[in-house]
Amino acid sequence: MRDSIFGYGIRHLVFLLCFAASWEVYADERGAVTAIASLNAQTSAFIGFSSGDILYCTRLSGCSALEGTPKSAVTAIDSPREEGSVMVWVGYENGHIYFCTLTGGCSIQEQILSGRLPGERSSVDGRPIK
Repeated sequence: MRDSIFGYGIRHLVFLLCFAASWEVYADERGAVTAIASLNAQTSAFIGFSSGDILYCTRLSGCSALEGTPKSAVTAIDSPREEGSVMVWVGYENGHIYFCTLTGGCSIQEQILSGRLPGERSSVDGRPIK
């Protein structure tokens, strides 16, 4: 009986070591953490990585990856403070902005400029435009 408990313990230890090693490799593939936005009184958060990946993590359930993100470093994350909604705006190093939800994944947002921004200078005239 002692041999079977010892053998079970060794198999369990080997399994845990393999899991820990694979988790480390999995985490390294994402690169450095570049942005975090916490939600729900800090019980959950969106985490952005230099690989472009976005994870939604909770204290009790762990982390899940959001689909549809580009392979460019995350530079900014902001989550609207609405009760019961889990969504996030994500800015990327390449200048793109994505809107992500847990159920719909991430989609790029069009950035259409309809004219000059207030205070932007004209190339001909150095005075600000009002």
